[in-house]
Amino acid sequence: MERKEGSFTIGYYLSKKKLEAMQWASIVQFAKDTYNITCIPMNLESTDLPDKSPYDIVIHKFTDELSDPDNVDNIHKINMMECLLKKYPTLIEVDPLACQKPLVDRLTMSNLLDKLNELPANLNIKNPKFLVLEQEKPNYDEELKDIMFPVVCKTVQACGSRESHQMAIFFNKEELSRSKTVKLPMLVQEYINHNAIIYKVFVIGDYLNVVHRKSLRNLNTTETETLTFDSQKPLPANLLPEIPYDESMVDIPSRDSLVAISKGIQKDLGLTLFGFDVITDITTKKIAVIDVNYFPGYVGIPDFNKILIDHMLYIHKSKSNGGIN
Repeated sequence: MERKEGSFTIGYYLSKKKLEAMQWASIVQFAKDTYNITCIPMNLESTDLPDKSPYDIVIHKFTDELSDPDNVDNIHKINMMECLLKKYPTLIEVDPLACQKPLVDRLTMSNLLDKLNELPANLNIKNPKFLVLEQEKPNYDEELKDIMFPVVCKTVQACGSRESHQMAIFFNKEELSRSKTVKLPMLVQEYINHNAIIYKVFVIGDYLNVVHRKSLRNLNTTETETLTFDSQKPLPANLLPEIPYDESMVDIPSRDSLVAISKGIQKDLGLTLFGFDVITDITTKKIAVIDVNYFPGYVGIPDFNKILIDHMLYIHKSKSNGGIN
């Protein structure tokens, strides 16, 4: 593709589903109308690469492909992305493949989040205890001896398959040992009652915004029946609170705490486009990070098109001038 001298081109690779959900066409139009920036889809099919890169900067999301590396098509796309970066060493990548990879493994991610417990006490952060069950056993008494029930269980693989969104809540070791609901290896995480409110934090570089959503109800330790749900579907009735939350119940965590979490994730993972989910423990009032997602949908974020393109512009300018690593 021939480019005009001095033009600025963004190459992008996102799934069709994500392009539609984000109304990507409007972002492309905004970039062109506002900054005369051209956005073009990346060609990861052809191995015949031109001498000069068709892109100045690329933005992509490979979490699904990275989570299923045995898929031939996924291998090809990842290899092509790596070939592009090798052939065009000045090509700027937002965010690198290597930085996205930890988010496809819930154990790796949980270990990284556990480090946030070391942040200053005044930030009031305490993430839940967790462990991984690797193989089927008659019981898990030894492994679970330091874990408080109820617990929420999910596959170690964080995305890329139907099973990765299937979750279960267990109230005792016996039910967990008997269940086949969640595929091994399984991440077991202590459940935190949080008044059915989850705070979704969206980050784009230094920009941070918070929205709140309904979440799982408070659980009682006297309950015994295993509860199952799909994290990508509406919650089943037995996991909804009797009294729906309203604005009076919303208590957004302090911005200082959220910024500290964001900076910690950026430092440890090297990401600039991500979201994380936070809940507040109704007993201790401490906040916990229960999930991190790369390049989420940013639903409900005002002026998202401008914020995203401004971020791309900043990274392109800074890295072209050697300003950031």
